[in-house]
Amino acid sequence: MMPETSLPTSRRRLPAWLLSVVLFIGLTVYIASFWGSAARWLPAPFSGWSHKWVHLLAPWWQTNMLPDLPEKQRYWLLYRSTDLVLGLLVPATVLLAYRRKLSDVGLGAPNVLGLRLIAVSVLLSIPFGFWLLGTTAPVGAWPAIDWVYALALLAMIPEHFLICGTCTAILLPERRLPFPVPLAEAPPRQAGGDRRLRFLRWLGLAQPHVAGRFRWLSWLGLTGPQALAILASGALFGMVHVGKAPLELALSFPGGIAVAYLTVRAHSIWPALVAHWSMNLIPLGIAAMFR
Repeated sequence: MMPETSLPTSRRRLPAWLLSVVLFIGLTVYIASFWGSAARWLPAPFSGWSHKWVHLLAPWWQTNMLPDLPEKQRYWLLYRSTDLVLGLLVPATVLLAYRRKLSDVGLGAPNVLGLRLIAVSVLLSIPFGFWLLGTTAPVGAWPAIDWVYALALLAMIPEHFLICGTCTAILLPERRLPFPVPLAEAPPRQAGGDRRLRFLRWLGLAQPHVAGRFRWLSWLGLTGPQALAILASGALFGMVHVGKAPLELALSFPGGIAVAYLTVRAHSIWPALVAHWSMNLIPLGIAAMFR
């Protein structure tokens, strides 16, 4: 008879859904300590958790790092350095320590669908750029592309790695992005395939219905746990934009869902990251043309 202290491993583990909840809470607390200002909504002393690491490092940083730069730029570099270390290096080290491949959380080459989505995202950025210019500041008020702006674009890599890739992956039951990604091809034109269906399938949409799933989830090529992980990732993506301009904050939650979906379907953070870059660079390019 098996002793009571030797329970099977499967009976000692937390249920997958409960572990996902615990991980989501832990990730929220961790991310709120250096990204966004959401923690300021909490009552004291918890409100001090917002940008906690920056506050601890600021006195030493201001005294010892790049003293010839203006104070504002030194603070900006401190924020970006914190993003790089805590958003990329620390989670990557933890994942490798647990023998998890970084490609499992999206730091790898995109699949064929991902390459298609990169092209689509760049094309969609053009009308988005004109719309953004028409709803925000005058063209002459848009910033120039300089080293500060270039570093801000590079700082998006930790954001996408940690939130769109790592967070989405480890909230799934398998604790990794799904691979291979199911992708049904449309019937060829010669066989009478519908043109609209072929285009939607080319985008990874209009997937066949799978028994046991909601039809709209099957249409998107998702399972229930994947949809929940994407929504949770979108919530975290929105949280790190608290304190930004109202329009940027309003777009962050649906935008976070979109980039997490791209990451899951492309099995890579790069299509979503290129889309994010495009949404920033193309409006600037349009603004530069009309100056």
